[in-house]
Amino acid sequence: MTGLRSVVMVPTWVCPNNCSYCSVPVDWRTRSEDSGISPEAWAERINSLGDVMLDWTGGEPACYPGIVDLGLALDRPVAVTSSLKPRIDVWQELGDAGAIRHITCSYHRQLWDSASDFLRAAEEVAAHVPGISISIVRGHESIEEIVDRGFRIGINLYDHPIVKSRRKMCTAGVHNINVSPDGQVYRCWQWQRLGQGSLGNLWGTWHLLPAPAQCDILCANCYFEGQFGVEVGKEGDPC
Repeated sequence: MTGLRSVVMVPTWVCPNNCSYCSVPVDWRTRSEDSGISPEAWAERINSLGDVMLDWTGGEPACYPGIVDLGLALDRPVAVTSSLKPRIDVWQELGDAGAIRHITCSYHRQLWDSASDFLRAAEEVAAHVPGISISIVRGHESIEEIVDRGFRIGINLYDHPIVKSRRKMCTAGVHNINVSPDGQVYRCWQWQRLGQGSLGNLWGTWHLLPAPAQCDILCANCYFEGQFGVEVGKEGDPC
């Protein structure tokens, strides 16, 4: 589609990890999802969108049963966000096949016996993918546990809403879309979470916005505000 540059795809909202501070509503993370659409059909539809950057998030993308088949059928590598739980083998397999360009490993201390166990898993994945980073949620995880292993770290700001003027004109939906597991197309993730309405469905009709549109949502991690997080290097300095 003319003007489309990037697609954030949610293969599934399902996640078994139940982090108390997760931004995804708990009933989304536990519900059963079956759109009846095969991974190959999903890939064909995504491939038809042209030369766009593709990201997977969730939920936990590894919980989507057809995630390997989907990745192998796409005509471009994807960027993935994963907690590395419950499995990392899918990312190793897709990485070896050249289907992943970057993986963001989301650190949640409660899922691991120690930070070292998480870092070992991240290093195992790093041996198979060309790009890797770690993300943490400020106020819930300790950066000191992971900062000395050479990974670039992104600090998410979910508990620290940014300040922006009301009736802000936002570019979300002009060159990018978020696609839910049922194919619904949204300006951004928060528009879906808060029920602000969709731009249509990928399996029917949908549209990009012709120009920036009003947004009154205060998002801590607003990519379009340039405040998606703070990146630090291995010594803890901003980079």
